[in-house]
Amino acid sequence: MARAKKKEADDFSSSIFSRLTEEHSQRSAGEEFANDVTILFCGSKKSGKTSLVDRFINPTKDEKDQPKPTVALDYKFARYASEGSSSKVLAHIYDLGGDEANENLLGAPVSKATVGNLVLAITLDLSEPHSCIPNLEKWLQLLRSHVDKSLQALAQENPPGLLHVDAQRALRANSYAEHPDRGFINPFPVPLVIFGFALMSHQDVSKAAQSLLDFESNQTVFKLEKSSVYGSAFAFPQIARSSGYKSVFVTLWIRAYMALALNYLVQLSLVMFVGEATQIMAPLGGQMHLCDFGADLDMCKGPDADFQPRCTGPGGTQFAPPRLYGYTQWAVQKFTKQALLDVIPDQEKVIEEKVDPGEYGLENHSCRWLCLFLFVLSVNHEIQVCFRMLAMLWYLPSSPDKCNWLEVTKGEPVYRIAGMPCHWKIITGILVFIPKLALCYFVLLEGTLLLMDTSGILDTVLGAMSMAFILDVDEMLHDSMITHAGRHVIENIKGLKEDREQGALGLVNMFDSTFACIRFLLLLLLVVVLLLVEATQRGGEGASRS
Repeated sequence: MARAKKKEADDFSSSIFSRLTEEHSQRSAGEEFANDVTILFCGSKKSGKTSLVDRFINPTKDEKDQPKPTVALDYKFARYASEGSSSKVLAHIYDLGGDEANENLLGAPVSKATVGNLVLAITLDLSEPHSCIPNLEKWLQLLRSHVDKSLQALAQENPPGLLHVDAQRALRANSYAEHPDRGFINPFPVPLVIFGFALMSHQDVSKAAQSLLDFESNQTVFKLEKSSVYGSAFAFPQIARSSGYKSVFVTLWIRAYMALALNYLVQLSLVMFVGEATQIMAPLGGQMHLCDFGADLDMCKGPDADFQPRCTGPGGTQFAPPRLYGYTQWAVQKFTKQALLDVIPDQEKVIEEKVDPGEYGLENHSCRWLCLFLFVLSVNHEIQVCFRMLAMLWYLPSSPDKCNWLEVTKGEPVYRIAGMPCHWKIITGILVFIPKLALCYFVLLEGTLLLMDTSGILDTVLGAMSMAFILDVDEMLHDSMITHAGRHVIENIKGLKEDREQGALGLVNMFDSTFACIRFLLLLLLVVVLLLVEATQRGGEGASRS
């Protein structure tokens, strides 16, 4: 009995399997591939493949929620109702990463099992036009190779499926039957879609420009020099005042003022030494102002050539490149010649003929102006900081309820730039702002005079660097004298953003980065004025010493 039931069940199962096999063999090629489709998205990195797939699967997704980049080969699926039918189509969606190493993974989505109902999609980044055509040619060649291999395998194992593919290919070829260039057209074996992304329109460019302007205007307007003794001297007294003059913050205040005083001593001493060398020691040694001696050295031919007014050196003779010396060597040679004339005056003619002291002048006129340009550029930043400090002293509120630089939130101290009482504004202006601005002026003055009286190319370059170094002393002292606690406080002070309801900060904006060129031209004009004043005061003195 049991054997009879088992045999009946086996016969029933085999009959069902035979019926299914018969129905499958009777299906047409179109019916075989009708209910599922394979879609492959490929392209270079950041060309929009993943975003396109994500938008296709979830059209209502927020644009700000960007998907993660594809690492190798990503798979997703979706079911959609076909047009005019209640049956749903299953879409197998593959997203191939843009790395070249991932090209070996093409065999998974493009195979004999999928090529019968395969759709290929190539994405191009139109923001890089130079790479669009090479990338398109590369992917077309690569995909055609894989599709052809898959079609050959399909022809051997599934002839009805190949008939379906051939029918679709013939249908696409017929669409070009009347095209004048039909002889040059080779339709792709399977459906192909090319997407272009990231091409910025004029409206997009305008939005990008506006966002950049908004970013610039929303930047911190009031901020401290966190790596300078000036920033510490500006902030620590206010933090100590806001804390009720607690001993810890008062100690930081005192150390900040000590570092500021030492900085003034060092910087003013360096400026004074430079001024002493150029304005006292050099004249005592008989060195005249260099002016523009040797500026036209290339056109000067020496004493034996025709007289050129701009080729006359401080010794009264005509310049020539072989006769150009630095001041020290020229002074020694001139002294030697004069000593010979004094000792053996009867040999004056021979000495004048054989002993040539040369001339003292510029080695390169262009180098002088280039070094002046770079030197003024280095001072430019310090001038900007000075005007920002002045703007802070002018625009920070003075009301007591807005002058708290230290707040405690959830047990944690919060340091921020806040208002400042009027008497503290005066104290800070006298002790910090005015000396810093005066230092910038004297460094600019003495540095310009030094570079104008330096003849050698290497000496001019080193002189410009050394004068710019003077303004960096405050940062060196800050790094060496500040404590770990002080460094933590100064680095965590939050800036104060522009309050549009209080009115435009004209002084800040005028010296902001947008007007950097104007600010630099003003500094350059200041240098020219300094030179004119100095030339007016010392013109007669320089001529008499020469």
